[in-house]
Amino acid sequence: MRLLGFGVELASLTVLWSLAVGCDRRRPVSPQPLPATPRASASPAPSSGGSAAPNTSTWIGSADAALARRSAHFGQGCQIDIGCSAEPVSLPACPEGLDGVPVGDIVRDIERWLSRRVLVRGELAPILAGVAVLEQARSQWCAPVPRLVGVVETAAGQSRAGLALWDPARPGAFACVGDSSLLCCPLPSHSGPVLVSGTLRRAKPPAGFDYVLDGARVCLVSPRAPPAGLIASERGCVHEGAQHALDEVIPVGDGLCGCAPGRVSCRARSAEHCFLGGRWYAEGDTVGVPGDECEGRKCSKGRWLGFDTGCLGIVVLTPLAFPSRSKRLTTEHEALLRGVLHYLTKNKHTDLVIVGRFEAREKEAAAIARARARGARNWLLKHGAAPGRLSTAVAPGNADTVQFGPRALAPPDAAFVEP
Repeated sequence: MRLLGFGVELASLTVLWSLAVGCDRRRPVSPQPLPATPRASASPAPSSGGSAAPNTSTWIGSADAALARRSAHFGQGCQIDIGCSAEPVSLPACPEGLDGVPVGDIVRDIERWLSRRVLVRGELAPILAGVAVLEQARSQWCAPVPRLVGVVETAAGQSRAGLALWDPARPGAFACVGDSSLLCCPLPSHSGPVLVSGTLRRAKPPAGFDYVLDGARVCLVSPRAPPAGLIASERGCVHEGAQHALDEVIPVGDGLCGCAPGRVSCRARSAEHCFLGGRWYAEGDTVGVPGDECEGRKCSKGRWLGFDTGCLGIVVLTPLAFPSRSKRLTTEHEALLRGVLHYLTKNKHTDLVIVGRFEAREKEAAAIARARARGARNWLLKHGAAPGRLSTAVAPGNADTVQFGPRALAPPDAAFVEP
């Protein structure tokens, strides 16, 4: 299935354009390499973070039934509309007195730790694994942004070192699903320091990373139970007689508790974490606002601030495929065009370019591609789209298709044509 898509990893504002790439969502196509700058000098790397390998039998790993049950809940629907279909799996407490090697130390000297079983200390967070596209056309305006749970540095900042958790036998075990506005991960993010036991390996496809922690098992350092006086319901929370709204952060002793429907999530007090949709986010993290690609929220000093994303949301719109030399729109085309129209209705700030693709070696191919793009534009105008929001263009490659994307990110080889 060919799809036109471009993605914005809002946490790092990395823009990815993939025009008419045949994407298999089992094969990430844009991996994010991890930094690996060796230190000038270092002592010999130990085999783990401690003098003896810890007993991790009670820790959470990819083969655990709780993680498998949770992963089975995930479908391909749009998370922003239905919410996360399952809560993150609760992490067991780490044994007292156990410590690990900071993940940043390992990443910055990564070659010396390869193939070793290591005990890593950091916090859990989703890490961009690559770009994949939904195969269900009915979800074409849902923004799939695949990520894996990783262990990252606890220090604030956009460029924190991290390692993804991975199990080649169970590729989906540590996968997050959802879009930029709501991400659903199998393990709780930013809930406090964790220890991860795993073997550091060079990754192979489809992991989407240079290095991963294989066979990872996780525990939570000093987990925080919700205070007895904090009561959560589907509509909000009550603490010591005071009512708190959903997504509100409640200071309790030396900790913070986020209010979610029917539950609370508590972590150590921090001025660098924000709470939204039942999840904790770190300083600098950004999320989108449902239905508006131009508006976002950024976590800044424990508060959400609004910001302009530049209208660079995520678009996954199915292209129109035509028989050779045909210009006629079919009922199948019209069903896909209704999806484009729905997208324009939900995202009022985004203007689209309609690109007719052609094979440069074929006679009159450009004229046919132009006619197809104009035909698609005319259908959208006839059904209520504003003329000023639609441009047409032609470009070589991926012949016999008409594709859709944000005008601001038109492919560089596209030639705009008059309607």
